[in-house]
Amino acid sequence: PNIVGLFEIELDHQPPYLVYQFASGRPLHDFIGGRETMPAKRVVEVMTRVLDAMHYAHQRGILHRDLTPANILLDDNDQPRILDFGISVVLNDATGQQDIAGTPNYLAPEILANQPAGPASDLFALAVVMHELLTGRRLFTADNPMAVMYKILNERVLPPSMAREGIDAALDAIVMKGLEKDPSQRFESAGAMRDALAAYLQPQVTN
Repeated sequence: PNIVGLFEIELDHQPPYLVYQFASGRPLHDFIGGRETMPAKRVVEVMTRVLDAMHYAHQRGILHRDLTPANILLDDNDQPRILDFGISVVLNDATGQQDIAGTPNYLAPEILANQPAGPASDLFALAVVMHELLTGRRLFTADNPMAVMYKILNERVLPPSMAREGIDAALDAIVMKGLEKDPSQRFESAGAMRDALAAYLQPQVTN
């Protein structure tokens, strides 16, 4: 329910086109860089649903490869819908061809280093989106795409709590794990990151 369905691909038409299920809502980028910033709890709730959807896609062997705040809609019931699987690839594609594609600000370091994309690459992109929703500002900014790529590959990212009050160490840790430059150091799956956020929302009470 959190993925906008692809109904048809027409390659014979010029230009070729995709036909998607209609989805209403506001893109998440409306909450970044403007006056309206999401409360942290709401960010966690929305991203938990997004990660659940991506876990579904990854389990079926599909990478998104262009997860950005512009490609995730939020409807009036706070249900996110992921758009634009147009540059998606099948995991373990027999061709081995995976050219760099996607929005530079959300590309994982391994993709920029011309290494194969994997589920962890989508997790990096979603961690960037989550960081931006929590802080209300873009994470990687520069004058040109090459400078953005350099920052992603080389610069240390500061936790969201450094840019906004009210974000605790536990939430920082989840976001920063998703932003690890080494994909093996990120969450083992979208489901694992989803579960970490769900546990954050419902901490265990101990005697």
